[in-house]
Amino acid sequence: MKLSTSYMKLPPSFYKVTKPKIADNPRIVILNKRLLEYLNLAFSYKLLNKLSKIFGGNILQSGIESISQAYAGHQFGNFVILGDGRVHTIGECLNKNNNRFDIQLKGSGRTNYSRRADGQAAIGPVLREYIISEAMNRLKIPTTRSLSVTLTGGIVARSNKAEGAILTRIVSSNIRIGSFEYLISIGNISGIKKLADYSINRHYCSIKRSGNIYLNLLQKVASANTQLIINWMRVGFIHGVMNTDNMTISGESIDYGPCAFMDYYDPEETLSYIDTNKRYSFNNQPKILKWNLIRLAECLLPIMDGDRISNLNNIESIFKNFDENFQSLWMKMMLKKLGIINNINKSDESLVNELLEIMELYEIDYTNFFSKITYDNDISSMCHKRKRLSDWINKWRMRLPTNKHELNKILRIMKDNNPVFIPRNHHIEKALMFAERYGDYTKFNELNELLSDPYNRNSKYDIYTNPPTQKERVHNTFCGT
Repeated sequence: MKLSTSYMKLPPSFYKVTKPKIADNPRIVILNKRLLEYLNLAFSYKLLNKLSKIFGGNILQSGIESISQAYAGHQFGNFVILGDGRVHTIGECLNKNNNRFDIQLKGSGRTNYSRRADGQAAIGPVLREYIISEAMNRLKIPTTRSLSVTLTGGIVARSNKAEGAILTRIVSSNIRIGSFEYLISIGNISGIKKLADYSINRHYCSIKRSGNIYLNLLQKVASANTQLIINWMRVGFIHGVMNTDNMTISGESIDYGPCAFMDYYDPEETLSYIDTNKRYSFNNQPKILKWNLIRLAECLLPIMDGDRISNLNNIESIFKNFDENFQSLWMKMMLKKLGIINNINKSDESLVNELLEIMELYEIDYTNFFSKITYDNDISSMCHKRKRLSDWINKWRMRLPTNKHELNKILRIMKDNNPVFIPRNHHIEKALMFAERYGDYTKFNELNELLSDPYNRNSKYDIYTNPPTQKERVHNTFCGT
């Protein structure tokens, strides 16, 4: 693998050179061959044993040092100095389109930022991140990717003892809002400028010649992450830990800890065992995004061109209209899910809001409802003993055009926005249980396969569209650190 390390051209305070823990007996159990090819990483499968040692952290490329990055973050509103506590970046690669990606080993042992933790990971959480991140990619949502799962041959102690594992994670960069917060916390203003310039070169080259470049960087990050959260809400995804250290400058989803996909519609759903105050609930995600972006603005303000008062006014104007802009984009997304794309008016907004009230009232499955109105002419079963829903369906049908050509276009848009399959929590838990207890990856592989094509029906996998029974419902998810 021809790797480089552009991040190491930044000042040494941005990272620490640190080596992964040597794995006792590394063995790849999941390998994403398509992603390997996309990254232009030529590999002969006769050398799988050597690749296991690379992704197990035992072999580093000659002349390349592995690093862990420094960052801070507001965790549930409280500022903390952090850093890659169990992640080693072993290099960067360029794919055939000249796009740059970091290759990271997650769960590969202690770093300078581990504090009291061992820096390792158990097989369950590693498999969980693999399947969710890859599903997010297929759901057309910007995300980190998963290249492999490697068993280390060792045991890690959590609530129970479990097999140790390493996730090989691919990210367009590891730069987070918390990366800037770390620099501002130590008063390194020149470092903020260096990191901002690096971020622009890596992600937003189009603004390099613009006026007030760092204000434009803030706007770009805000726009990218706004679209990200709207996409999360489109598929019913709840991140669970939207701390500033878990929000990227690139607008990619990162760090799949106590995250989950909503089954029955509940705007206050969290499903995270640590989010007791519902700070990061489904409907609160836009509010938290705004809060996080304001933290970034505070970091970028000292390096913005022009006078401070003008920059404060410009920043204020961005956030003054933030809620309204987000609501407008969110509404357009929801109307696409309903096939309403022309001559949008206030009554359409009322139609969306009324639907969500009804879905919450009747505890309707979020994914299945939109999938069903996309694919089924007969949805009477959903309306049984639900008069308000039946009335709403009639109003919605009257709103759609009767022109066949127009209906075909609407159907295409609805299919693009309404997945049939999502990584349902109860199915994930079952697949992970078989892998953890018995080393049986059959259910995991089947789940991974069906999620590779989430927008098309496949009767072979109908069971995976079933929402959980009362007994199967997952009420808490865990980060697994």
